[in-house]
Amino acid sequence: MTFLFQRCDSVRPICGPCSRAQRFEDCEYGDAEGSNVQNLEDQISRLQIRIRDLERPVSNRPHGGGVPLQDPYRPQPGPSSMPPPPPPTFAQVLRFALEVFLPQATHLGFFLNQKRFRDTCKRLVSAPSTSNPDLPPALLNTILLWAAVLAPTSHLASHGQEASFLADALKQSGSPILSSMSTHRHKVIYALQVEVLLCQYFLYRGRLVEAQYHLSLAVSKVVVGGLSSIRSSMPASATGGAQILQPRDSIEEAEHIIGFWTVYSLDKIWSVVLNFPSNFAERVEIDTPWPLEMEEYERNQFPQHILQHRGSSALAILAKSASLLSSAKIMTDQWRENLPASARTALCQRIAALNNRIRKFRDSLPTPTALAAAGCPPTLKPSIILAHTTAHASTIQLNRPFAMGANANAQSMELCLRACRSIFWVVRALGVQDEYRGGANGNVTPYINPILGPLWLSTTQILGAEITKLRKVPQAAAVAADLSSACEEIVACMQVIAQGGCGFMRECSSSRYLEKG
Repeated sequence: MTFLFQRCDSVRPICGPCSRAQRFEDCEYGDAEGSNVQNLEDQISRLQIRIRDLERPVSNRPHGGGVPLQDPYRPQPGPSSMPPPPPPTFAQVLRFALEVFLPQATHLGFFLNQKRFRDTCKRLVSAPSTSNPDLPPALLNTILLWAAVLAPTSHLASHGQEASFLADALKQSGSPILSSMSTHRHKVIYALQVEVLLCQYFLYRGRLVEAQYHLSLAVSKVVVGGLSSIRSSMPASATGGAQILQPRDSIEEAEHIIGFWTVYSLDKIWSVVLNFPSNFAERVEIDTPWPLEMEEYERNQFPQHILQHRGSSALAILAKSASLLSSAKIMTDQWRENLPASARTALCQRIAALNNRIRKFRDSLPTPTALAAAGCPPTLKPSIILAHTTAHASTIQLNRPFAMGANANAQSMELCLRACRSIFWVVRALGVQDEYRGGANGNVTPYINPILGPLWLSTTQILGAEITKLRKVPQAAAVAADLSSACEEIVACMQVIAQGGCGFMRECSSSRYLEKG
């Protein structure tokens, strides 16, 4: 079929060619009212006006601006559709962050009184212009940072918010109001809190150099601030600094005491596990009371002789375990194969004495089974897991150099194996893997201290060496199977925590880190 195109003769209402071809519906004039051509031309004109309006600067647009262009293929909302919700306010963001952060804050090293801190945040939101100026933005951004980590599916973790919170916190933590060692209590305590949370964050993400740097800043603040000598009768020269922070009540003193022992425990454990010198100088004497639980300070229930109090809180147990772990590292670093006989004998005697101290301390702790049967409070469980694991790891640290290799000492190996079994029972009895996997299924990721990774790794290496020996003995097949099951359970625990976003635990459970170990 052939179509002949003829020139229009402009006859109205229907031109000649359209009339002869019986195509009445196609015969339209541009100036006809309501024609399709006119409608299209009108639409083009409106779109050109919108484009020109959008290309102009916002300040030069007429009141009301232009109507933004929309995707013509996107389904348009019906008349009953609700407009998109407005972005959350600062009050809503801070409230959400506190709800995520505070339940796990203690395990992250947050030593401030939570009730008072929450009240301070409420005053900040209700009257920002008249709020307490001593609440630094660096601390707020650090809490927002951790909330983004713990709630990875929330709005706080979207669109690169975590990196933004980190950048702001780092910039603000170096401001003069925080970097200078002012005698103002809040400035020093808040600055210390920022550094503790930052060093924990960098460890969690596997950024070890930055983690150690911020830990060193925290140690300098507790020493220069005199927190190592609270209620001390010793001269300032012996403790490394005068106590410049004077608390107004028992809760403020609690923040000083708990803050000190938090930093002390971090330094002693990290220096062993990450193999760097402790930031606490050997000449600095520690003369600060053992920490109580914060609730006891809130009730003003101080022991009559607080300096002689033996310390049974979760943090006190952790601090004692950290001290024993550090002592074991110092002692084994002195060992050399070519030591003179007299020096070797003296060192062996000191090692035996320290082994005895560690044994007595471990025996004083409730067993993991007893803790589980008593219903270990969820708020204390991560701290108890770390404290007990560190206590048993001190035995491994002290005896491992003599338990492995060609000249392995059978007694040292037995001590290591007992400690490894104890660590395994801490993991199993307290349900580390199940609790983490159960909590991770929600919107908030439960926090397990990643420094446990290398301690668990050392445990699996010793168990692995023993399994290799036992498999050569047919009669020991059942024992080897039990140890293999324990080893696999610990590795599985590390892997599930790594899958939750903990970069350092991921490195510990990787083959690359296993080769380092």
